[in-house]
Amino acid sequence: MMPSSLDLPESFAPTEYEVIIGRGRRIAEHAGNKRLHRIVATFVEEYGAVPTKRHKSSLLSKVVTLIRNDSEYKAGFVKKDSKTGRWRIVEDAAARITVAQSFRDLLSESYRSSKHFKQQRRQDRKGSCRQQKSASFERTVETCFSSFLQTRTSDVQGSELPSLDIRWSAAASPSNVPDGLSTLLSRLEASVDLTVDPFEPTPISETRISTTGDHDNSSSEQVVDVDPSYFSDPLPRNTTPQSISSSLFGASKNQGNDLGKLEPIEFVRFHALFGNDLAMA
Repeated sequence: MMPSSLDLPESFAPTEYEVIIGRGRRIAEHAGNKRLHRIVATFVEEYGAVPTKRHKSSLLSKVVTLIRNDSEYKAGFVKKDSKTGRWRIVEDAAARITVAQSFRDLLSESYRSSKHFKQQRRQDRKGSCRQQKSASFERTVETCFSSFLQTRTSDVQGSELPSLDIRWSAAASPSNVPDGLSTLLSRLEASVDLTVDPFEPTPISETRISTTGDHDNSSSEQVVDVDPSYFSDPLPRNTTPQSISSSLFGASKNQGNDLGKLEPIEFVRFHALFGNDLAMA
């Protein structure tokens, strides 16, 4: 029987003879809750053998009464009031639910509502979700990098890029995106060896130029080695063919664009930078 007064004294603290109602590890590890499982274990075989709910209900009432009789103030099952901070005795209905759950946990193989069954079901769902995400991740990465390799193959003429096999075994499948990308990049570095860099400028080994002398009108041909970086030096934003011409041949317009006055290497650079503009002019 439940006591008439639900409120317990302010000095009350649950002991091993009281079962705390609630959730969490601290409550589950309370001495009174562990004692409840030991008492239920003595009735579990009988509980699983009775054929009707009426017999099961009778066993629940028996366990509740046993625990209350051993408890101070006949409390047995208590819960802390969140507003007042005091402990209160719970009603028989809540106490019976707690005892029934303890029976189901001990008979986990027979009850879908047992704690063990619920935990196993959550783990199975998480495992299935991880497998689906892993399969989706592999398909996405394979599609992206297949497109990437095709693009690089078309950009780099004359270089052959080996195909990249992006597949993981079930044991080696990445558990998350960073691990998968790390594995993918390591395989890409090991499989792809670019012999030609499409962004590297083509070196100029030699350039043949002709110069015309001013006095003897004789022609001579020279071979000049040109450093490719000579053509990549930055020029001012306002640089034009006319400004370059003025700086090389003099600011006076009367002097004209006499390319014969250029040193051979300066002529090569000037023609490479502004040859088309001068021809159109």
